[in-house]
Amino acid sequence: MPTYNPGAKYTKSSPWSLARKQPKTGKIQPHRGEDWAAAEGTDIPAAADGKVVYKGWVDGYGNLVVLEHQIRDQTVHTLYAHMNVASPLTVGAEVKARQTVGTVGMTGGVSSGNHLHFEVMPGARPGAPNLARGHPTVDPSTFDFPGEQEEQGRGPWSFPFEASGREGTTDGGTFLGMSGGKEGALSRTHDGFYPVGANGLWHGGIHFDAGSGTLLDQRDGVRCISDGEVVAYLVNKKYPEIQFLPSKKRAAYSTGFTLVRHRLELPEEKPQSKEKPGAKEKPKEKPEAKKEALVFYSLYMHQLDWQGYQERPKLARPGYWGEPKHFRVGEKAKDKQELPPPPPVTPQGNGLTLVNSTLAEFEGLCGLDDAGEELEC
Repeated sequence: MPTYNPGAKYTKSSPWSLARKQPKTGKIQPHRGEDWAAAEGTDIPAAADGKVVYKGWVDGYGNLVVLEHQIRDQTVHTLYAHMNVASPLTVGAEVKARQTVGTVGMTGGVSSGNHLHFEVMPGARPGAPNLARGHPTVDPSTFDFPGEQEEQGRGPWSFPFEASGREGTTDGGTFLGMSGGKEGALSRTHDGFYPVGANGLWHGGIHFDAGSGTLLDQRDGVRCISDGEVVAYLVNKKYPEIQFLPSKKRAAYSTGFTLVRHRLELPEEKPQSKEKPGAKEKPKEKPEAKKEALVFYSLYMHQLDWQGYQERPKLARPGYWGEPKHFRVGEKAKDKQELPPPPPVTPQGNGLTLVNSTLAEFEGLCGLDDAGEELEC
């Protein structure tokens, strides 16, 4: 879910804000975009594919360019201001993502130093950029632009659900809400997101329920946040139940889950070739060592049981489901497992009992329900 970042030559110097003290005038007023400090003349990259719909001079902005994009079925305008000279682009010119639209400066009369002022205006009128005083914008740090590998409206990063009816952009604002604006999906849930539970334990996830379903399309399944590898999953044959006493009321719950492993590698910057045409090729260098990567996991819990899939035959099955597999590891297995150190001895009289147990068999998660029976997936 990439947000706009103009590159390593930039440093974010001021965030989007509804009430910011202007560094030069001292006045409290809205700051409708992000500021990115950089040396004068630094190239300014486009946030996404689009076209130029405005180029000119506006007091307070100086030399600026406005691009128009079609992102997730809506028109989005992005603004790039304070350029040191007028952009070389012309109105109507087609622009590719990361293409240079101008160079950094401090024109406009209120700049305290060389920087790029960047704004995002979703839901814009095609061909009609709104530069009037008080024009609406969103926090650029919450707006997700298409990634380099985007296909069929979905990039390499995605939120687990689309906006309901695809009426608006599925960005951070849809999930968390905007400061001083529309509330987000998670604020409508019974317990959408919180760092610590009532039991004092760390809570590392977020919840979606009927409340978030008023803004998000949760009917057709959960999307994986990025490309990855399924390392484990469990499908309940039927939801297990728990009984509450003394009322003896029963409630169903799900232990179904999917665990995905992701690997994140930063792309290398390709150096521009300085060799003249027709020059002899240099001998190939030795292959480089394996790149370092960030390996992380995403976990999707409380999933639909097998009975639910049978009751909804048109519901798409996960693509990673295959033939049921049954793994059994006995005591003679040669694989060694590193075990954590034993817990400290518990003093007597505190009501706790320590139990040492050995796992002799392991029933594989793939294709088994919670009772250990094979599923007919």
